[in-house]
Amino acid sequence: MNSGRLKNIFRKSLRKKICAWTLIFSTMTFGIGSASVKLGDSNDEVREVQTCLTAQGLFNDEINGYCGQSTVSAIKEFQEAIGLIVDGICGGSTFELLRAAAYDEIDITTLMTNGISNYLKPGDRGSRVEELQNLLIEQGYMDGPANGIYDSKTSAAVKNFQVYNELTIDGLCGSHTLRVLKSSKSSENAEDYGRVMHVEATAYSPQDPGLGKYTARGNLVTYGIISVDPNVIPLGTRVYIPGYGEAVADDTGGAIVGNRIDIAFDTHEEAMRFGRKSIEIYIIDD
Repeated sequence: MNSGRLKNIFRKSLRKKICAWTLIFSTMTFGIGSASVKLGDSNDEVREVQTCLTAQGLFNDEINGYCGQSTVSAIKEFQEAIGLIVDGICGGSTFELLRAAAYDEIDITTLMTNGISNYLKPGDRGSRVEELQNLLIEQGYMDGPANGIYDSKTSAAVKNFQVYNELTIDGLCGSHTLRVLKSSKSSENAEDYGRVMHVEATAYSPQDPGLGKYTARGNLVTYGIISVDPNVIPLGTRVYIPGYGEAVADDTGGAIVGNRIDIAFDTHEEAMRFGRKSIEIYIIDD
């Protein structure tokens, strides 16, 4: 794939904003998931797909409403870039994700980096989506009832949750967002956990170069583990971290001294995204 063209998938350009306004009018005619554009089709749905592909920098021909080989090639590039089945047919997940990208409802870079299979996303249906919706409804981020369809209303609710909990704002429900959402269900008042502690927090993962895969207590480094100074937070202590969830003090490090903690994530990218920040944590009283 041409790397220059692929980079355009990740650029929030003015053309994308124009595409979003175009889709506002097009959705008056076409409902969610109604499009299925394939080679030889000639209609307004093809025009809509071409407009979105143009906004992503993948389609450079005339937007004429006819699905020729150049349109099919652009659809295939989009599918390949975010990990979909590459068949050149814009229907189902391809159409929903292409539209969501145009509305800035999802972060295509996130999908490209972590793989689409790791996320609940626009267009998904089923019991997992219904469970997500019920969690959002219970915590006041979404009005009910749950319908099991990851629609624009669900995506907006996920974004609001991510904003409130200082997570990556992409409208997608990956493992991190879901963990924090489930933790928040029983932790709406974090103060109930116990005493608060102000700490300087960094992050690490088992993928980080030069780091071991086991904690000081012999467990695998994984989400839900923190590295601490045992003189400040004894090993084995359970804590609650807003925006992360519950964790166990299970590891130590040469640079982890005083009111400093290192929070474990599953991937290097998640750890890098967390960065370094001053936060409050809550010591859970057993």
